[in-house]
Parts: sequence; structure tokens; C-alpha cells
Amino acid sequence: MNVSTKTYIVKPPVIQAMQFWPKNFESKDRELAPGETVYPFGIIKDSDDRYLIKSPIGLQIFNPGDYVIIDQAGNTVAMSPDRFHSSYQEVR
Repeated sequence: MNVSTKTYIVKPPVIQAMQFWPKNFESKDRELAPGETVYPFGIIKDSDDRYLIKSPIGLQIFNPGDYVIIDQAGNTVAMSPDRFHSSYQEVR
């Protein structure tokens, strides 16, 4: 049997992303409940000073400086800078 194979690569997903720094949103934040603050993209700072974002698998805790990714379906997820830069390249 003569079988030939071809080599394929995965098409990269197109995403939108921003590096989250709370100081960039100070004038845009609003209080959700006592001790909680809501930022754009559904980011919440809770009363324990943790940053949370609703991802497809539930609430995800992340840190200032992490990247917030918005995929083609509109889902959000946070990712550390190291992992982000090893996975994505800016389109210019």
C-alpha cells in the first residue's frame, strides 16, 4: 500500500487583546457592590483585591499586567504575559 502524507499547520485564531493595568481604567470604573469595582470587558475587582473575569470555564482570577483576550466568539480569557507572548504575535 502506497500512502503519502501531507504536512499541515493550524491556522492561527484572530483575537483582540489588551494588557490590563487598573490605573488605565481609574476614571472609567464604577462600584458594583461594597468593595467591588467593575471595569470594561466584565473585569471585576472583588473585596479581596482579586481581579476576576468571566471566561467560558467560569470566573478566572488574574493579575494586573496579564493580557485579556477576546476571541472571535466574544469570549474573554486572561493570560500571563509570558504565555501570551509565546503564543501570539501582534499584527501590524
